[in-house]
Amino acid sequence: MKSFRSVFLVCSILLFFCLGHSSSDDSNSSKLQDRQGKEAYATLITTKEYIQGAIVLSRIVKSTDEERPFIALVLDELLLNLGGSAIRRTLEDNGIEVVPVPRVKRPTGAGALSYPNYATTYSKLFVWNLTAYRLVLYLDADLLPLSSLAPLFDRDVDVVAAVPDISLPDHFNSALVLLRPNLLHLQRLLALSSSLEPYDGGDQGLLNEFFNNNSAWYESHSSNRLGLELNLPVVLSRLHPRSWLRTLPRAKVEEEQRSNLPSCLLSSQVIHFSGGPDRRPWGIAGAVDPSVAAAALVWHAVLCKRCFDVNGTRRSGRAGGRGSCLRADQVRKLIALPVNNAMAVRSMGPAAFKAKVKEILQDE
Repeated sequence: MKSFRSVFLVCSILLFFCLGHSSSDDSNSSKLQDRQGKEAYATLITTKEYIQGAIVLSRIVKSTDEERPFIALVLDELLLNLGGSAIRRTLEDNGIEVVPVPRVKRPTGAGALSYPNYATTYSKLFVWNLTAYRLVLYLDADLLPLSSLAPLFDRDVDVVAAVPDISLPDHFNSALVLLRPNLLHLQRLLALSSSLEPYDGGDQGLLNEFFNNNSAWYESHSSNRLGLELNLPVVLSRLHPRSWLRTLPRAKVEEEQRSNLPSCLLSSQVIHFSGGPDRRPWGIAGAVDPSVAAAALVWHAVLCKRCFDVNGTRRSGRAGGRGSCLRADQVRKLIALPVNNAMAVRSMGPAAFKAKVKEILQDE
């Protein structure tokens, strides 16, 4: 009888701990899913050209993070004009949530005249209106992520988290910003936008004036400052070629791959096609650094293949609809091409990029 009671007691204790751990695991899983549901990615679309950029961006993001939604702030005049319904349908077919935003006018000073490309970027301010989410990772549509950005949501952000600008290191670049949506911030930003003439004539100057006044961002907690590898601008390849190719640490790759892969592409997590309309991946033209051409080829390949298999785990057609995902070995071929054929690539235009991508992807 005592033996039976002992066995019963041991079994009861084991069952208690098993149920306890199971309940704890389920609770932690539920908390993680609940937290992810309150976090999101967002981008801005102000012209038709940026639609493709948003689609490529969302495909790459979703290849590593299917839980968090991807939102496009779309200038309402694009959606109201002829073809607006087709734009909305195209974005939604790619799993992008469409949020219309108004055009925010900026002061017509010297900065505005010097930077006409920034005429509509003030609409980015409405990302602070996404108050259904506790954290939003804003990404310009001319960014090319090369790895998962999900770990950024684990950062302790009290102001905004961003990468220092290469020309003004005590200011942040506004192409990639981790932020906490806040209606009061939105209201104050909109009020400031009507009176302030920022140093760059665009949203970056405005946001720095608001969040970095008296170096508030620059001197804040280190978690608010991200590394250059998270927003590596291609303009650096022209301004500081050696820095672009050599200063960033090389990733750990096999030696035979090193000769074909520039260090900036090995170590960077996000390539930023900055520097004007002719440096955007959908319209790149003229002489460019081979590694910039490589990044543009990868961008076009994602557009063709409908998704990017960053981790090498995706099945054909998953999370992208038609066709299979871009594979890691195909990315290596795309990157090696311009590095090995620098002179030929320098004369490539958009049509040549697309033709070369299709040629490399013929091995399916």
